[in-house]
Amino acid sequence: MFGEFLDPLPGPYFVVEDSAGHPVGCGGLASRDVEEATLCWGMVDFQKHKEGVGRVLLRVRLAVAARIPSIARVGMNTSNETAPFFEREGLRTVKVTENYFRPGLHRHDMVCELDATRRAEIEARLAAMLAQGHSLESGVLTVG
Repeated sequence: MFGEFLDPLPGPYFVVEDSAGHPVGCGGLASRDVEEATLCWGMVDFQKHKEGVGRVLLRVRLAVAARIPSIARVGMNTSNETAPFFEREGLRTVKVTENYFRPGLHRHDMVCELDATRRAEIEARLAAMLAQGHSLESGVLTVG
């Protein structure tokens, strides 16, 4: 059912596998507007948190967006609990809606502006990640 839901998304959807070929994360990039892409449906197996899976997934999705010349920014929303992770990768909070998800769990609308400097930084981070032994083939990321 989840696969059927993802098929019509307006953009690529990636699956992250561990070195044994088991899925450990996934996430998409939607583009309904010629100038903005949206990070969507990103998730990582709870047992794989703090192992770099989410960082690999985020860097690939940002690089895909940065390689599209008409895309000027990438947007997304997340909670106050995960916003610092995205901030470390260059996104910034532009709006906070308190208690949006539940009391104490606030929605953060975030954006990454894709100027020339930021595009080069995204490419450099992706290259560094791939040099560590991760691979990307046919929409499947393998975390080495």
